[in-house]
Amino acid sequence: MEENKLDNSINLLKRILIYESPILFTGAGFSLGGRRCDNEIIYSGKELKEEIIVNLLKYEKGSSEYEELKGASLTDVSEMCKSFSPNRLEDYLTEVFSNCFPAPFHEIICKYKWKKIYTTNIDDLIENTIPPAKIIVQNLNRPKTSNFTNKIEYIKLHGCVKNPSMGYVFSGKDYVDSMLNSRDYRFNSFGQDIQYEHFIFIGTDYNEVNLDYYLKLYENSYSQTTKGQLFFINPNKSIIFNNKIKRIGGHVLPWTTEQFSEFLNDNILKQNIDVKPISIYGFYNYNDGVEKLKKYSNYRSNLYLGNFPTWLDIYHNWDFRSNTIEKDFNTYYNHLLSKNIKHSMYCIVGKSMSGKSVYLKRLGSLLYQEGFQILEFRGKTFDYMSIIMLCKDRHIDKLCLIVDNASYYYGALRSLLRSFPANQQLIILTASRPYFHNRKKYNIITEDYFEYNIVNEIDEDFATEIEKKLYDKGYLGTLKNFNTDERIRKIKSSNDVASVLFNITYGKGFYARFKSDLNSRFNNLEVGKDLLVYISIFQALDLSYFPLEIVTLIFNDITKDALNEIDDFIKYNENNGVSIRNAFLSKLVLQQVRHNKLLELIKEILIHISPQVTENLHTYWNEIEATLMKEKLLRKRLGLKTSSIKNMLFEIQSYYNDNYNYWIQVGISEQMDNEFEKALNHFQQAEALNPNSYMVKNAIARNFLKQANSCKIIGSAKPYFEEGERRMLELIKEREEFQVKAYSTHCYLYEKINYFENFNIVPNDDDLKKMYDLLETIIEKTPEDGMSKHISNKFFNFLKKINKTYILNIKFYDLSVLKLMFEKYDIDTDIFEDFEIDG
Repeated sequence: MEENKLDNSINLLKRILIYESPILFTGAGFSLGGRRCDNEIIYSGKELKEEIIVNLLKYEKGSSEYEELKGASLTDVSEMCKSFSPNRLEDYLTEVFSNCFPAPFHEIICKYKWKKIYTTNIDDLIENTIPPAKIIVQNLNRPKTSNFTNKIEYIKLHGCVKNPSMGYVFSGKDYVDSMLNSRDYRFNSFGQDIQYEHFIFIGTDYNEVNLDYYLKLYENSYSQTTKGQLFFINPNKSIIFNNKIKRIGGHVLPWTTEQFSEFLNDNILKQNIDVKPISIYGFYNYNDGVEKLKKYSNYRSNLYLGNFPTWLDIYHNWDFRSNTIEKDFNTYYNHLLSKNIKHSMYCIVGKSMSGKSVYLKRLGSLLYQEGFQILEFRGKTFDYMSIIMLCKDRHIDKLCLIVDNASYYYGALRSLLRSFPANQQLIILTASRPYFHNRKKYNIITEDYFEYNIVNEIDEDFATEIEKKLYDKGYLGTLKNFNTDERIRKIKSSNDVASVLFNITYGKGFYARFKSDLNSRFNNLEVGKDLLVYISIFQALDLSYFPLEIVTLIFNDITKDALNEIDDFIKYNENNGVSIRNAFLSKLVLQQVRHNKLLELIKEILIHISPQVTENLHTYWNEIEATLMKEKLLRKRLGLKTSSIKNMLFEIQSYYNDNYNYWIQVGISEQMDNEFEKALNHFQQAEALNPNSYMVKNAIARNFLKQANSCKIIGSAKPYFEEGERRMLELIKEREEFQVKAYSTHCYLYEKINYFENFNIVPNDDDLKKMYDLLETIIEKTPEDGMSKHISNKFFNFLKKINKTYILNIKFYDLSVLKLMFEKYDIDTDIFEDFEIDG
């Protein structure tokens, strides 16, 4: 039986090495066989301990002190040595573990395309084995944000001889400190990866107390998908060790490091098996999954219960097909073919639970039938270069990329559209919620881009499709009581599909009944209350899901209990995330929570994600950070006070001190309190951190304009306005990208009109014509865009107020422009003052 288990483990390991990208974890035993700079074999733990006792602590062999310490652990001996002379120990370790070089079996292991490599070793053996162009060494508590494409991230948990200033983890105190330091990027990343990724451990028996803590994270993690497999390459037949690994479902392979390298070489590397590229991690390949979908012939969906859509729902036709959107998409696709447009983007815009995620998958399946390779983004870091490399290497002629909740990635998607090979076709299908889409869309409107807005109403054709599908699938619910015509009529009377499904399941009076009952249910939650609030905050702020990795880091050993307690209220998605089951639930939950409690929880999230926030990559962690720091959003959506938000931001300063976006948000919150001098100081801190950032320069220029408009008398206002105007016009002049020109133009015209109105200034015709010339740069390119409509209306209303609409005659023939100005257009000014441009 044991032999069968071992064979099964070996076969599983081989499959993962071929078809997936596991993570390598190396401990002290991994480096054995390598050599130091003096060509001597790298010390084992036992040998290192003896060296410390004799050469650093100066106890002679055979002495009573030597014999006592020889029986102690390396951890205890190191701690004793540090208590006498911490610098001496660190200097010694740096000397003996620098400039190490590998044995042949190390070189074999390093040839494999690992997803990542973690190590507790401080030596530089792996750095000296993998070429520098193919590795990023993470030896700081903040991540290095270089380009990760085709590079292995090598994360050194216990220190690095290349950066001794960070210290080494050897003593008991060091272990405990590192265990508690989840704010360190290295440990935070490991704490997340160990929950869901495949790991191969070499050279460790997992006796270190901090690593034992992270192993418990694996036990406590909760996933709707399969957890990663853990393999331990360990030739020592320890009953305690084997029992520990067996308890968590891991696999122990009784091999040495050299034996594993032989297995890897013979079964993978020599066979030239094409393993999946490491850099494409985070994308689901629909084409590869179709055969698996076919096997579920009796599939019963949970889509109608409010769950996230899956490809099984689409393949087995559980979705409601919308003739309107499919007809619009066919028109779009035929346009691409007729114009021979190779790179384009089709964006579905709709509110939460409007069905946009379902439509994305359906349109993707239609393009699959047209011969497209379908990739769906499911990761938390969007690396557009990995897609380009994949298509070049695999000669993919027609690619469809699906990105749900895509607005945060618009800048990266623009870069992908511009950089994609000219002779290969790329269609990007995206879905976004209106608030974030409207703030971010200026990143993409210069590209070949089409937008479909979901209208929350159900026409006759769609109602008929819904009724037929519910009948065929046996999910009519309360509609079963009516004939076909009455069903269709009732479906048409609903606001949207979500309301239809909710009402047929629970009945129209359920909302009122649930609301009256929620108080007692919510207050009786024992361990899941805060988690339900976390998830409700994300829903209220239009963040697509709450990452399960963070759930485990926050709730530790009660993670499963917390999730199970609120299971009736939540749903899971394919990104290892969890969200609220019905939109109205988040409103009801948040009504039960005090504002200071909301701020406390927001602060907790921001602290936990801080190690993952990077400024040069497009990641979901960055999106969470940007959203949870946004003063206007927290004030408008959660009812929080500006002063409280500002205080919360200062409380997390130590976690974001080197993050320029943090200082921008601090400055904006100060602007709201008319603290313009403080805001300028913090914008300048942001500029020092990122001197080339367009957003920082724009924020500084606009701060002067806003300060001018806060003044009571023109004499005080004029110097501020002139400085802001000078800076803003320079930005508009020097920037080539349309999207940033347009953003600055909007900011400038908006504040200039306010300035004229505040001080009753009637500008001369030449000034107005110059303003109109700037305005045209926006409205000629995107006349139907919300920003264009907003500033056009504001400008026209100002002209009417001062009786100077005649200046528009200079371009009177441009009826589309005039239509924008004359048209009545209501808009939320707070939102359209708050666009976001990458840069």
